Amino acid sequence: ELEKKIVDVDARAYKMKHADQADGLAGVSVTAIDNGARAGEITSGDYVLYSNVDFGDVGAEVFRFAVNSKMNAAGVIAVVLDELNNDPIAYLQIPKGGANPGIELATRATERVSGTHDVYLLFLGEEFTVDYWYANCESLVELYSEYFPIGVALPDHVIRNKVYHDTINANFNSITC
Repeated sequence: ELEKKIVDVDARAYKMKHADQADGLAGVSVTAIDNGARAGEITSGDYVLYSNVDFGDVGAEVFRFAVNSKMNAAGVIAVVLDELNNDPIAYLQIPKGGANPGIELATRATERVSGTHDVYLLFLGEEFTVDYWYANCESLVELYSEYFPIGVALPDHVIRNKVYHDTINANFNSITC
């Protein structure tokens, strides 16, 4: 049986998360920008906390950031789940040549993250700002299902085979025989 859970899509990890949506801040300042807010005045050890972020059943493995940095600014954003003292699951190295507005930088997690977690962005370095972040599950239905159906045409023997159910559920919300 193919089922989908109804979830609060605004809490989903693939939605852009700006600093004004954070549930906790340590050391950073929040400045309004055109479509959200920016975390700035960052020094090493500062962090931003987002509580109860839903990565869904499919999960996510790529974290994307809109980062602005000064030329020759060295920095890292460590993604930590649940407790600040846990080991990071991903590190984003900010390029020393500077990061430009409008360009997203991405990093892959050490493993796929699923379920609901508190997400800490731990900042190491200075002279950079973060406009937003989101996690990419790399599944079309997870990314676009609120905008339009994501469908597939499958033969009857595939639909009946339980081996394919997880893959079908993870990638499609509309099936045609």
